[in-house]
Order: sequence, then structure tokens, then C-alpha cells
Amino acid sequence: MLFRFQEKILIREIKNGNQSAFASLYNEYIDSVYRFILLRVGSIEVAKDLASDCFLKIFDFLGSGAKIENFRALLFKIARHKIIDFYRQQSKSTVSLEDAHPANFASDENQPLALEVKRVREIISSLKEEYQEPVLLYYFEGFSWKEVADILDLPPATLRQRAHRGIKMLKEKLEQ
Repeated sequence: MLFRFQEKILIREIKNGNQSAFASLYNEYIDSVYRFILLRVGSIEVAKDLASDCFLKIFDFLGSGAKIENFRALLFKIARHKIIDFYRQQSKSTVSLEDAHPANFASDENQPLALEVKRVREIISSLKEEYQEPVLLYYFEGFSWKEVADILDLPPATLRQRAHRGIKMLKEKLEQ
């Protein structure tokens, strides 16, 4: 993970036209953004597409000259909105959301990683929606409570409470 001052230097370089600076940010954050999206949507291909869309969106945002206080938080906020948009599109299609929900993780279900991702996703998706994102962002992605609050536009105290309840529910589900 980059320090904020490193991010700010890279952002300034991107605004000055340095494409390798954007590649550095991309390489630093693509895995965590992809993982966050994959745990929410369940499809490897969709997660790859949405993660790429996030970086295209942030590249456009950087090109507009807008000021960025916390690049990583902004990136995950964009990822969150891409996930929301994805599910809105799903609900508009002719396939019901219930039918689309258990997406394929890989063509070979015997792959250990695919099975683990599927199990983690099933457990997390069994939580109430309001508990899922604070748990994922704080415990899985390592954001601070302030960053989670910036991403979700909620007070840190509310998010800590939701995450605590979510972890408690996860423990109960794992014990069953």
C-alpha cells in the first residue's frame, strides 16, 4: 500500500501526462479492487470488467483536474458505485436477480481458489446488506474507519457498530 504522499506525487505526475505513474497506481490497487468487487458480484469476468471500469473512471477523473484527498478511498467508492450499477442493470434485465445471484466463479469448480472465494462470498452475502460493506472494507481491505466513512458516506461510529454486528453474525454462521 502506498503512503498518501506517494499517491499525491503520482497523481501530480499523472496530471502532468506521466502514464507510468498511472500504471504504478493501477498495479498497486488492482488486486484489492478486484477482490472487493469479486466478493460482491461473484463472477470473475464481471469483477474484471468492473475493476477495469473503475480505473477508467478514475483516469477520467484525474484528467478533469479534480482534487483528490484520498485516492484509495475514492477508488473504492467508485468500485462500490460500479457494483450498485451492475445490480441495477441486472434487475432491469429479463433474468431475475435471484437467478443471476449464484454466478459462476470459474469453469472448473474443483479449483481451490474458486471454491474458497465462493464460500467466503456465500457467507458474507448472507449478512444484511448494511453489514457487508463495512466488514469487507475494514477487515478485508484494511481501510481505516475514516476511509470507510468516506467511501460509504456514513459516520464512523455507525460503521463500527455495523461491522461489529456483522462480524458477530459471521462468527455465528461459521460455528454452525
